[in-house]
Amino acid sequence: MKENIRPSYSQLQGYLNQLSQVKITNNSVKSSGMWESYHNTLGRLTEITHEEYNDFKLEIKTARMGLNDDYKYNYVELDNFLFQLGGLITLLYGEYFFEERNPLDGTPSTVINTTQNQSQSLKFEIIVEMTELITKQLENYKKDTPERNFLEKVKDGLKDGKGITELINLILKTGTSLGLTAATILQLLSR
Repeated sequence: MKENIRPSYSQLQGYLNQLSQVKITNNSVKSSGMWESYHNTLGRLTEITHEEYNDFKLEIKTARMGLNDDYKYNYVELDNFLFQLGGLITLLYGEYFFEERNPLDGTPSTVINTTQNQSQSLKFEIIVEMTELITKQLENYKKDTPERNFLEKVKDGLKDGKGITELINLILKTGTSLGLTAATILQLLSR
């Protein structure tokens, strides 16, 4: 049985490795191929072992964005994906591969910390850059103009430290509510 499980066991370790290379925003993995492959591997393990692995299935969530929340996309939370994947690898290791080297010695925390640090660093860079840009642009507009009000509201929104999706929503909704065109918003947020 062990040798029949090995390909799936190795595949799970590969998913863990690939998660560090997938584009991740706001703690979410939007690459459906990644979680679909993972769920297929769970199915293969069930066929081979005749045991259920439903506890390790990922919760697929749906997010909405756009001016009227009319754009939807599916995602899974990175933290949950890593937790389930690490738990399943550990379970298989304990049941079938305990005499081998543990594949997770140091790996999960390294992947989680690296991914979180990269994501937080990028988010911080964007917030700093946007704040600097808006501060410079504020000098060009008088108080109580729609342009200045827009810049001030977006700058205040940056203090919340929200993710990229929320930032884009903030920019579009604020600009629209103040009657600004897309061209004006682009001009205000360009160097």
